[in-house]
Amino acid sequence: MKHQPIHDESEWQACIRGATALGIPLDRTTEELLHRYTAFIRQRSPLLHLVSPNDTGRIPTRHVLDSLLPLHLIPEKARVFDLGSGAGFPGLPISILRRDIHMTLIESNLKKSVFLREAVTLLGLDHVTVCRERAENLHTTLLHRFDIGLVRAVARLENLWKWGMPLLRPAGRLICYKGPGYEEELKTLEKKICFIEDKKRIDTANPTPQQQTDTVSIHRFQLDPLPLSTILIELAQST
Repeated sequence: MKHQPIHDESEWQACIRGATALGIPLDRTTEELLHRYTAFIRQRSPLLHLVSPNDTGRIPTRHVLDSLLPLHLIPEKARVFDLGSGAGFPGLPISILRRDIHMTLIESNLKKSVFLREAVTLLGLDHVTVCRERAENLHTTLLHRFDIGLVRAVARLENLWKWGMPLLRPAGRLICYKGPGYEEELKTLEKKICFIEDKKRIDTANPTPQQQTDTVSIHRFQLDPLPLSTILIELAQST
């Protein structure tokens, strides 16, 4: 059996190029922390199933770069949650670059929550906390505490709205990572909630944070020649 290299230079160079195209330069300290984090994932993933075996050699572009896409949508000093954090995507890569925010990683799985706490300690991220709780119970403990919610977990938009929106303050925004085929999920959600749709095409530009009410904004990212095609669906509740 072939073993994936612990450090794939071409993957990291692609990640750096992609981040630069997004207007997110990575300095040496940041690169070192991201390297340490991905090495820790590779070490623990065989037991914890943190990433797919097919992705272990592609963590920098498949997971790290993808995680950074909404970086410019997050206001300064925001309180942010990452729902269903798993291996820490997108919350930990964002937290490595944004020391000004307070990040809460929400993960119900005991072993993965322990991994997240160990990763936070390893990386020295004292502005990050880990919350072990099921999504449907969060409204009893974290009601209206956050400015921004991030969800990269695999779940339908209507469930993400139901779980995530009660955690947000007025004018807070829920940012959901989706791939092609999101339209059907959005239509189902729109049947229950009235949205004004504001579609935006973003290739390599830096999106600007906006306060929105009763809106859903679609941010499309396609960074050629990287194998990255991600859609961010930004949901804002009326105030």
